[in-house]
Amino acid sequence: MTPTEVFNPYGFGYGNNVSVSSTSASITLADNVAKESPNILVSNELSETVFLRWGSGTQTAVTTDVPVAAGTTQVFFKGNAQVIAVVSTTGTGTVRIYPGKGI
Repeated sequence: MTPTEVFNPYGFGYGNNVSVSSTSASITLADNVAKESPNILVSNELSETVFLRWGSGTQTAVTTDVPVAAGTTQVFFKGNAQVIAVVSTTGTGTVRIYPGKGI
């Protein structure tokens, strides 16, 4: 069995708060942060599931993308993707996104 590396944020001050609604919202990570942080920790503070999409260039999240359940925190591999988009079905609130390494 391979040891698992605990999630390690890129550094203080690199977290992103995304104001989420039924219209897709996105953030763009700086080049160095995106390249040195293959994972993102996502904390959904809404009372409903949100949906994520990440990649290079403009990203628009839709409700068939990767789900993050209400009130949960998950870690995803994003590779070198710089842009992360988030959308909800009807609710509004905050999703926190932290770049880093590990799970």
